[in-house]
Amino acid sequence: MDQVGTIKQISISEITISKEAVIRTFKNMKAGRFSRQGFRPIDVFLLNEDKIQYLLKDGCHRLFEYLLLQKKELYIEIIEIGTRDSYYGDFPDNKFVIDPEMKYGGLEALFNAADLEEIRKML
Repeated sequence: MDQVGTIKQISISEITISKEAVIRTFKNMKAGRFSRQGFRPIDVFLLNEDKIQYLLKDGCHRLFEYLLLQKKELYIEIIEIGTRDSYYGDFPDNKFVIDPEMKYGGLEALFNAADLEEIRKML
């Protein structure tokens, strides 16, 4: 069973993130503000211990970069266990669902593909 401090590799589609955070990150990256952390593990809350769900706490830029680079897996670090649905506002309306079958993980459902490709080339 996962505990606080656990670092492990998971499918990128297991990450839960808000649309609001994705949109904010897109604007930052469009302005040239990329991750300053490289590809260190992304900090997550472990939610719903019965049904594993990882809520992104820190690492929006890294996650966005992973999606643009078409990575299917990433490393996470569990920093807290519990319920944090209110952390990103009202779910499920504010939830961004990562679709590993789409080229950029579903980002193209929110943003122009040409803009995403432009950002990807800057990585």
